[in-house]
Amino acid sequence: MPGMNLSQNAQQPSALKKHPIFGKGLIAIIIILILSLIAWQGLAYWERRIDTEISDITARITETQASFGGKQADEVADLQFRLDAIEKSFSGKVYPGEMLRGLEGVILPGIDLSEYSFNKEKGSITIAGEADSFLLVAQQMVLLKKMSDFSAISVDKLKREENGKISFNLLATLNQSI
Repeated sequence: MPGMNLSQNAQQPSALKKHPIFGKGLIAIIIILILSLIAWQGLAYWERRIDTEISDITARITETQASFGGKQADEVADLQFRLDAIEKSFSGKVYPGEMLRGLEGVILPGIDLSEYSFNKEKGSITIAGEADSFLLVAQQMVLLKKMSDFSAISVDKLKREENGKISFNLLATLNQSI
């Protein structure tokens, strides 16, 4: 084949391509770098602002602590001492009226109380009354035993009266924690 050009150098692209210095990848890297620097500066500004707020608050606390002293501190300490003394005097006391109000809530229908007495020295309460049946007295004792105020319930007297009612005397021992 005469006249045919066997040299293809002119038609083939060269194997070495020229890469431009400012390609798309380099621009993206520069943009990410600029955004990172802006974010870093924003965080640095926020940290400085928080530090100044903390120092302002610390200064106010120090100023308040410095102004609080002397007579005011003595008054607060005296008030706290009085409150502690009042709390101590009220703890460990049993109020019979409060105990009776608590008992009123657990008395079953069909039970009529006739006596309630409180013995501070023994730490006990005596409850006397009449019931329609022995079952009611037993149920009442179970309810009283479930109350957290009492550690023990005992029967002092249990007797059937002429009118058919059951008269009883119960002794309830108070818990030590009351």
